[in-house]
Amino acid sequence: MSIKSGFKGTYAYCAPEIVFDQKYSQYGDIYAYGMIVFEILTNDVPFEGRKNIYQLMKMLMNDYRPEFKYPIPYCYRKLIEKCWSYYTNRPSFETIINDLETNKDFITENVDKMQVKCQWSK
Repeated sequence: MSIKSGFKGTYAYCAPEIVFDQKYSQYGDIYAYGMIVFEILTNDVPFEGRKNIYQLMKMLMNDYRPEFKYPIPYCYRKLIEKCWSYYTNRPSFETIINDLETNKDFITENVDKMQVKCQWSK
């Protein structure tokens, strides 16, 4: 028997299926990961300036996602957008890690290649 205990999380980082249906799964974590990567790479807070939760919920109902105001490497944008997609279409963390480890496009001028190589080989 499962008991619904109400919303848990920070609305701006929660997947629509969590906000609307309290449907918690690994896919919700992937969505949140996408929001965090978006914030790190763009230095923009997702949904910043929304006055209340109802505005945010309306945006989520209409499939709104934060906009990319400035260019970022395509591979990162594609990763973020995959994480924001409909929950059954989101990649697993295993897939994300594999992509980060094997796709050299993720190594940009701001990434220390030697540090990445040492950390991934542990």
